[in-house]
Amino acid sequence: LGKGYELASDMNRALQTYKDITLRTTNKNDPWALKASERLSALLTPWLDAAIASRDDLTVVSLFHRHGALAEQRYKHSPLLLDIAESHRRLGFSPEAIRLYQLVIKSHSDSTVLESALIGLGKIYLDQRDPQAARKVLERYRFQFPIGKHEGEVVHLLIDTMRQQSDLQGLLHL
Repeated sequence: LGKGYELASDMNRALQTYKDITLRTTNKNDPWALKASERLSALLTPWLDAAIASRDDLTVVSLFHRHGALAEQRYKHSPLLLDIAESHRRLGFSPEAIRLYQLVIKSHSDSTVLESALIGLGKIYLDQRDPQAARKVLERYRFQFPIGKHEGEVVHLLIDTMRQQSDLQGLLHL
């Protein structure tokens, strides 16, 4: 049905049909849902890339959620998920951004992506006035990447968290 809409140049109905298939499935291994998810990705990824390049956060978030129920699974191992999480953070969708950053941290082994995800997660916790959680994430960054490329920023963020916690001892040891 989705292919028929594509052939008729009715992309909105085609996208909605593919998304509906992914939302209606109860089994994530359902071949119809997987095929629909693959087709959604093929159609939406170029738009998503362009929105990320132009820093159009609203379009990034909108396109990501148009991917349907399997969106996270589809981008789980892609560095695009980090950009999608950052767009959520900048728009103020903190709970969703936290979940996406945590997914990036769990599913990636690339140090560049991990460093950025840890910093993004720490910033969200600071924005939410949760210095204890921010401190844990930022200290994990310093432990995992002692000479990371964001070390200066992490130290600055750690100073902010320790100030919020009134931890003078921690500031002295930093």
